[in-house]
Amino acid sequence: MVDEFIAFLVAGLVILAALLAIFSGEAAFSFTGQASYDRVSLASEKNFTDTVLIGEGEDEIGNNINMGAFSAGYEKSSKSYSLGSDNLYNGLFFGTKSLKQHIDVKGPEKLIIKFAVKEANGYGPLIIKINGAVVSEDVYAKGNHAVYIEDGLPDEMDIEIEPFSSLWKTWAPNIYELENVKIDAIGFSDDDFIQYFSLSQNEYDNFKSGKIELSFAENFGSIKIKLNDDELFSGPVPARKTIFFSRDKVFVGTNKLTVEGEEKSFFSGSASVSVFHIEKKQKSANILFNIKQSEYANFKSGKISFKVVDVAKPGAVSVKVKWGNNVLFNRYEPLEEKIYEFSLDKKNIATGVNYLVIDSLDDSTFYVKDISVKIAV
Repeated sequence: MVDEFIAFLVAGLVILAALLAIFSGEAAFSFTGQASYDRVSLASEKNFTDTVLIGEGEDEIGNNINMGAFSAGYEKSSKSYSLGSDNLYNGLFFGTKSLKQHIDVKGPEKLIIKFAVKEANGYGPLIIKINGAVVSEDVYAKGNHAVYIEDGLPDEMDIEIEPFSSLWKTWAPNIYELENVKIDAIGFSDDDFIQYFSLSQNEYDNFKSGKIELSFAENFGSIKIKLNDDELFSGPVPARKTIFFSRDKVFVGTNKLTVEGEEKSFFSGSASVSVFHIEKKQKSANILFNIKQSEYANFKSGKISFKVVDVAKPGAVSVKVKWGNNVLFNRYEPLEEKIYEFSLDKKNIATGVNYLVIDSLDDSTFYVKDISVKIAV
């Protein structure tokens, strides 16, 4: 029994010695870095395995313009005009006296002209003209009357009420003594939202896309959206609406946004305009890795590696390790689609924050992935 125990103990010691021998001959690499890309060049990258553009690239720059709160509507309304009372006449030797009123109403549907005839001598009809054209002609007895006019009404009207001439009855004019003359114009009132924004020459020349975003607090009926008087959208809308536009809809300098309600509609909410343009940028990878004091003290070796997966423009690749303003490692190589590996000495790193910088040389543009920094302690 004792012999068995001793045998197993010896076997275990032999295995342990073998393992120690194996691992003592090979440096144990530990991954100590984490990706920290600069905002402009690598804002979308999240880890070392992502593909990173190095060299000349393009950034999409957005300009969001708050157009503020708006209200817009096109609702039925009425305007009333009181012309008072007057004695109207028209005769060959007596001249003419009439009542006149200018009316301005958008999309008029109906005119209602009300009056009371206090006295009339019956020598002819009473006529009503709109912009010089006769639209009503009738003989009225004493009492209250209302004339309805619904066809062919323009937005702006000059109304005239006058007796027709007494003609051959030269001894007296045609007389209508009217009281409480009133005109009701029934149409629509519109309340359009108009706001302006500016576009620079650079934004216009490098324009990529634009959008109008509307958020509605009140939403009834159908809406029209215009940009520089060009209609982009018409119809009902949900609580939020986004409308895209292209460069041919805008100008360098001042641009006009218009929100209109269609018939029997009303809207209120907030609006914004976003314009996106392209700017060329020189891009590089900046990888932060931190070296602890203990790691630096026990440093044996280090390695940088990454893979070039696509060369868009030939040239060279630059690889640096920076500590503050000091360049601790500086290499450049001809550019190829391959895996690059560089050995690090202790003089190539420092305690604290170090940066691995991968950049382009000789106008090269390429993509890299699988970036790693390893040290052996």
